[in-house]
Amino acid sequence: QYFFPYMHLIGEDWGAVLAPAIGRLEGARDSLEYVLALVDMSTHIHDSHGFIVNPTLRAYRGDAVLPVEFRMVQGRPVIVSLLDSSAVQAGLRMGDELLSLDGIPAMRYYADLAPGATSTPQSDMHVRMSLLARGPEGSTAELVVRNKDGKHRSIRLKRLPGTEALQAGLGKGP
Repeated sequence: QYFFPYMHLIGEDWGAVLAPAIGRLEGARDSLEYVLALVDMSTHIHDSHGFIVNPTLRAYRGDAVLPVEFRMVQGRPVIVSLLDSSAVQAGLRMGDELLSLDGIPAMRYYADLAPGATSTPQSDMHVRMSLLARGPEGSTAELVVRNKDGKHRSIRLKRLPGTEALQAGLGKGP
């Protein structure tokens, strides 16, 4: 009410959002439940400038990323950039569609991600795509991808520390 100048743009009754959120925060059994309640609450401000930075959340989501960049293309997660030679060596190609990740269908995995506050469907999609490849540092992900010819391949790919992936050239090809 006093620190957010755009309350009228939220589009929800903040009182109706706040009361259940406080209940979830009070009932949280640990730091993860607490921070996930904050993430859920933040979704109701509908503003991509609001986000939660927290060590518990970072550990839950993972500190490392796959050395690929995903984007939604015609409603499907597709590899649009290879960020490290390990992705090429594993057999991934730009244009490969992600069918599953760690045994979970890609679209279900995508839907279950909790991105936090986003202002538009495009922003929500971008944040979810960036979270899709996260996991514990050094962990190996099991990907099933489909190439442009419709052939399925199973690929094992190690996650790299986020800074390594960025240094490898985020947004560039191999």
